Formats: sequence, C-alpha cells, structure tokens
Amino acid sequence: MNEQSIVRVAGDAESDGRVGFRTPARIHHFDRIIHAENSPLVEIIDLARRAAAFDISVMVTGESGSGKELLARAIHFDSPRGGKPFVVENCGALPDQLLESELFGCKKGAFTGAYEDRIGLFEQADGGTVFLDEIGETSPAFQVKLLRVLQEGEIRPLGGRITRKVDVRVISATNRNLEEEVRERRFRRDLYYRLAAFPLHLPPLRERPMDIPVLAARLLAEIRSGFGKPGLGFTDEAMALLRSYDWPGNVRELQNEIQRMVALADSDGLGAELISSRLRDRACPGGRTLADGERHPTLKDHVEALEAKLLAETLARHRWNISRAAGELGLSRVGLRSKMRRHGIER
Repeated sequence: MNEQSIVRVAGDAESDGRVGFRTPARIHHFDRIIHAENSPLVEIIDLARRAAAFDISVMVTGESGSGKELLARAIHFDSPRGGKPFVVENCGALPDQLLESELFGCKKGAFTGAYEDRIGLFEQADGGTVFLDEIGETSPAFQVKLLRVLQEGEIRPLGGRITRKVDVRVISATNRNLEEEVRERRFRRDLYYRLAAFPLHLPPLRERPMDIPVLAARLLAEIRSGFGKPGLGFTDEAMALLRSYDWPGNVRELQNEIQRMVALADSDGLGAELISSRLRDRACPGGRTLADGERHPTLKDHVEALEAKLLAETLARHRWNISRAAGELGLSRVGLRSKMRRHGIER
C-alpha cells in the first residue's frame, strides 16, 4: 500500500516537517473520511463542509492519529481554493529559524546553511491553503511573527528587506488544549483567535467504536492488496476484540495492527489469535459473562459511568450552559456535545 492511500484512509500522516505538496483532480474528499452512519463524525463533516465554502481560518483539534490532516485536505479540496496548492508544515519538527525559513522563505546567507534564496511555503501556496500541523508546539517568539503575517497578509523572507503579499487560507491543527495553553500564557490569545475562527474537534477512535468495523474493512482492503493476499476477512471474534479495544494510537494504531495480522495470516480468516497479545490482554469485549448470561461490568464500564455522571453534574451546575461546562471540564463545545451524545445526556 502506497503512502498516499494510507493518508487518505488513516488520517494524520507523520511529517518530517517538509512540504507535502499535492494538487490532485477535484473529487469528493469528504467521502474519504470513513465512518458509520451513526458516527459522531457525521456532524463534524457537516460542519467542515460548511466551513469549506467560506474563506475562514479553521483549527482542527484531536489526538494524534485521529485524522486531522485528512479533514484539512477535505476542507481545502472542497473549497473555492481547491484547484490551488495545499502545502503542509509540521510546526513541531523544526526550530524557530528553520521553521521561519520553511514558511516565509529566506535570502542567501541569512543563517548558516542558507546557501541560496529560498521561496517559502506561504508563497508557494499563494491562492491555496497552508496546513500548519502541531501549531501548539511553536514558541512565543515565532507566534509573534506568524500573527503579523496573518494580520498583514504579507511575508518577509528571513534575512530579506522586501515584503511580499500572499493570499492563503490557514488551517491549523493541534493535539493540545490551546484554550488551556492561552490561560497559562503559553500560547498567544490574539493568535489563537486568528487561527480558531472555526474550531473543529475530532473525537478519538475509542469514542466512536461504531466506526471500527467499516474503517477496519477499508484498511484491510488496501493492506491485503498491497501485501498480495486477496480474500482475507475478519472472524467475528477478531472483530469483537478490535471493537472493544480503546486504541490510544487511534486510526494509525488500528492500521498497524491490521498490517501485522495480514502479514501473519496463513489462511483466509483473520482470527483473534493473530491479534497482538498486548491488545488481547487490554481488550475485553462485552465484559466477563457468567454461565447464566449475567454480565460483569468491566473497568471501562465503571469509567464510562463516572464520566457520564460528571458531565451531567457539571452541566446541571452551569444550568446547561455548554460553553461554561466545557470550559470547566477542559473540553471544546464540540467535544462536550460529542460526549453528551455518546452517553445519551439530554436536558
């Protein structure tokens, strides 16, 4: 399976901080975000489609591997800028000076190793979109420079004197709670509001187990094709284990596990015995069952019940003001609403 197909299905692609530059033909990129009909992603995708139509800065939050870059690509290619470049920069992969050079360009001799003039990604993406991944990892000094670029709509290459106008849309992403970072003065408030004009939160895979079967099937189809093993399929027991695991690594971890299963498979059935022991030990499908059919609650059951109780109590205390309750719980509004749906909490 090639890298591009992995990115399409599996969400965030690891980046080494270099440019990710693609201008494919216009297609329905939101259709590449695999999910079940009753998934929390349905509402997120609907919001993202609406945001795509307008030239507004979008910030995508969510855990690593949850699909932030995939959503950013869909927004770009479904927007009026879709025919223009989409470039990617991992802001956590480079020190300030190199990051500034990558984004804004540099003049020859601006720093050690700058042997020639370089055009930055903002200028390369003129008319298109710049995706700034891991924006929460940037330093306060760099945040000041980025804020100026966003305010003025112009860049000045490192070591240069002449500014250049650029027309780009910025989509940013982070796995940090930037509202908390702002309160702790680790992230500039003015930059946050510039970047998060339209915030979107991607729930982790453990909060949408209904997506696991369809996502696993799509991943398996691509993996078995790449490995030259057609005809493979999951057994019911294996799928039950995959659904019951909490997937701290999200879609990327699921992809790795399926790759391992396919590599080990000697028959057409991908059974539970092919799942790594680490995953089998932590997964407990449906809890333990007694002979008479009574179900013992698992640790996950107790944690879920405690979370639901905490959410309900916090909402009641704030008289169902979503913003205030979300702020106290350290969640975004979308994140809180997603949890309310999952637990069936209504006013």
